[in-house]
Amino acid sequence: MAALIKSVASTYHFLFEELGNPYIRDWYLMSSPFPGIAIIGLYLWFVKDYGPKMMQNRPAYDLKRVIQVYNLIQVLVSGYTCYKLMKHAWFSRYNWRCQPTIFELDDPEDYIVASMVHLYHLTKIVDLLDTVFFTLRKKWNQISFLHVYHHAGMVALSWGAVKWFTTGHGSMIMMLNSAVHTLLYLYYFLTSLSSEFSSAWWKKYLTTIQLVQFLYFTLHFGQTVFHNPCKFGWFAQIIVIPQNFFIFILFADFYYKAYIVKKKTS
Repeated sequence: MAALIKSVASTYHFLFEELGNPYIRDWYLMSSPFPGIAIIGLYLWFVKDYGPKMMQNRPAYDLKRVIQVYNLIQVLVSGYTCYKLMKHAWFSRYNWRCQPTIFELDDPEDYIVASMVHLYHLTKIVDLLDTVFFTLRKKWNQISFLHVYHHAGMVALSWGAVKWFTTGHGSMIMMLNSAVHTLLYLYYFLTSLSSEFSSAWWKKYLTTIQLVQFLYFTLHFGQTVFHNPCKFGWFAQIIVIPQNFFIFILFADFYYKAYIVKKKTS
């Protein structure tokens, strides 16, 4: 038992202390994985157990104004994150094929990129409110496996991005996904203002954009398996590449059922 405990402690120290970026150790929620694990655990407990039980004999809450403000804030924060990563990284000095990770944040440009990656992680935690709002409004059909898996998984993956790949090749996810989320939450905001927007022609294409995004991420990281001059870590490759391909399959299944099967049946 003592040997097992020593082995676990040694592995923990290697993963989170030796491999982790020491420059961000004191940043909010970054000193240890346990706060993030607790947040994900509480989220799953609420949306899968406590929330449905709490709402079982209660009427759905009217959260229209709250959600409008929430969606607008999401648009502004996601747009800001995308803009800063475009300006200070991918549209200025980054190599789209393979960009090295820089742990030292002495360069102001690198510090800004790292700050945006960290901000992105914090927004993924805030994104969990999507499901909380669905629960309080008793929109059970919206709480699918895809929805819950994606939201919980992004909290974990974005934490890992800050910890192990604070800048460089991995920050492409934060830039493009923030751009997509700007469009998504803008759509949600507009539909909360008027039901006319819920049937807008661009609703279908938002899902298409998400599909293209995940497919591109798979290729963006997959190319480093064959051509890796920036030494993008194998640890990230074995997690990020399968994860993005899997989420692509889930979104493709949703697209097929929502827009192809329904069209045929109608």
